[in-house]
Amino acid sequence: MTGTPTQAQQLAAKARISGVPEHCIDGLVRWIVDGIKPGTFLCAVIRNRLVEAASYADDINRHALFAYAVFLVSYAPAGSWGDDALATWKGLETAGVDHA
Repeated sequence: MTGTPTQAQQLAAKARISGVPEHCIDGLVRWIVDGIKPGTFLCAVIRNRLVEAASYADDINRHALFAYAVFLVSYAPAGSWGDDALATWKGLETAGVDHA
């Protein structure tokens, strides 16, 4: 018998569907679920800073910026991304958000 997927597993699946590169999914999911600050590139993505994100992107992420936008707009909880997110977001449990 298989159990119900965790919020992290559900978000990871949605990130894959959106086209987020595999090597960045864990960092993005840890940010949303646990509030663990990711690296420089993902911080720029989370802050909605296109030019900054592009400047920090590796060759794979440079071509995937649209996928991050799709994921954040379609699946990430409000408050987990945007200009103030790095200063205010503490994770799903702290935010009291159930975003399955």
